[in-house]
This record gives sequence, structure tokens and C-alpha cells, in this order.
Amino acid sequence: MKKIYTVLLLSFMVFGTKAQDIHFSQFYAAPLYMNPAKTGFFNGNYRMTAIYRNQWRSVTVPYQTISGSLDFSIPTGFNNKDLFGIGMMAFSDRAGDSHFTTNMFEGSVAYNKSLDRWGRSYLGLGIQAGYINSFLDYTYLSFDENFEGGNTTENFAYNTAGYVDVNAGIEYNYMPNKFSNVNFGFNVSHINKPAQTFMNDISSFVPRKYVGSFGATLPIASMAAIYPKIAYSIQGPHQELVFGAFGKIAVDKRKGQEKSTYFGVLNRWKDAVIFVARMDIDQISFTFSYDLNYSKLAKVSHAQGGPEIAIQYIGSIPSFKKNKVYCPHF
Repeated sequence: MKKIYTVLLLSFMVFGTKAQDIHFSQFYAAPLYMNPAKTGFFNGNYRMTAIYRNQWRSVTVPYQTISGSLDFSIPTGFNNKDLFGIGMMAFSDRAGDSHFTTNMFEGSVAYNKSLDRWGRSYLGLGIQAGYINSFLDYTYLSFDENFEGGNTTENFAYNTAGYVDVNAGIEYNYMPNKFSNVNFGFNVSHINKPAQTFMNDISSFVPRKYVGSFGATLPIASMAAIYPKIAYSIQGPHQELVFGAFGKIAVDKRKGQEKSTYFGVLNRWKDAVIFVARMDIDQISFTFSYDLNYSKLAKVSHAQGGPEIAIQYIGSIPSFKKNKVYCPHF
């Protein structure tokens, strides 16, 4: 029995890095994590975001993820319509009985080039780099000898692993007017395929992740709009497709007093239905979502996936020039 536990644990440490990265149901609420080309692409001077996810509480020790970002939109001297962005992002994720924890801090820069003189069409390129560290707490693991009243005699050389990470992305935005937009994005994470191992095994690496995304704002009335969203990612043998749409109702459109409510449904293919509610109050947004699991795991999860909460604030600095571009707000 002891050998079985040891084999399982070592398999996790050696092959665990082949698993998927963290993910959010509200992928659009973590813009710098979604695509570094989004850095600085908004109508304002700075943007702050925070998102928290709690998953699988009904099955095991819950997976908990928290992420935050801060980025700035800086006018360029080359073209009044071009946008230069600089930002930073961090997340912390804890999963499972061993309190397997992953912490990340990365910085990003992006340049969005206006493809016409009216600022209706943009092509952006972003680069991101930083450091990721993982920690495994062996004291939370049990072996057969513990159940017999003995002490753990297993010895492990490492309980931390870290690596430098490099990502890049590209995105196209078309905004014919202040009420409509369409965007397509593509990014690659872990370009350098960094090694991550608790066994000093350089053959254990983090596979590249490829993400394609689409979003749009489609007005259907003076006070209403539809927001379709799609994101498809592939990393090693794993794939994830999330798609759906939101409906928006503007409660108040007066400048400085804008208020809107959103309701929508997303589907994470073969996994969960995601219900989303959001409220915008001027430049601050609050979003809540909940996953209802329908995969094979639903038998033990009782269809409960997990809640997710996101907050975003876009601000302006009076002494700074504000970029007047009608970027996607959702």
C-alpha cells in the first residue's frame, strides 16, 4: 500500500505539469491573463481588475484561485490614435489535499496600432514575462504507516519548483461606432516551454497553451445590446471551449451616471453551464457567475461547480491625456 501511495504521488509530481493552466469561467474578466495584447486597450488612463474562483467544494478540498491586474493606457507621440499599454498581473492558486499552491507575477507591454485615421480599426501586439513558483506541502499527505500509528518515513528532495514564463498575443479590434465592436484574439502561453519538476527532471516541462477568442457588442435597441463570447484553448492533450452570450439593458445613460445590468449564459463544452449576472455603475463593474456541472463528475459534485466573483474599475487621471477610443468594455 505504501508503494502505491508513493507511485501516485511521484506520478503527480512528474506528470502534473502536463495538466491545464488555471482557468476562469469569466475569461473576459481577466484581460491580461487572457491575452497580453489587451494591455492598455481601454478608454481611460488605468484599469484595475480582481477575480476570485472557488471550485469543487462539494467534492474535495476546494480549488481556490485569486487574480488581479493593473494596467495603464499611455498616449503615443507617433499617432494620437495609437495606444501603448503597460501592466502587471498576479495570481495565486491552491488545489487539493496537499495544498498544491502556484503563485505567479508577470509584467506585460502592448502596442495597439490604429489602421485608419478615425481610430475604428486596431491591430495590437502584446508580450508578457514573469516568474511562476509552485509549492507542495507534504505534511498534509498521509501514507499507510500513518494509519498504523507510525511516522512518515518518506523523504522527498524538493517541495518547491519555479520557472521563468514568456507569453505573447495578438488581437484585432473593429469599432465602427461607439456602440458596436468586434474583436478576434490569439495568444500563446509558455512560449519557452519551461521545465517544472519536483524531482529534478528537466524532461518535465509546461506545454505551450494556445488560445483563440472572439467577442462582439451588437446593439439591438437604444438601451440594449447582445455580447457574444467565445474562447477556445488547447494545451497538450487538453482542450477547452467556452461560448455563450449576454444581454445588456442600460438603466441610465447620462454621462458620469451610467448604469447597466447584464444577464447571460455560457457553456463550457462537456463540463458546465455558467450563469452570469453583472452590473456596471459608471466606471466600476461587478460580476457574479456560478457553474453547474453536467460532466461525469456531476454524480459526485451534485452538479455544483463553483462561484466566481469579478470586479473591474477603469479610471482617469485629470492631468493626463485620456485616450478617446471606444474599446470593448465587456
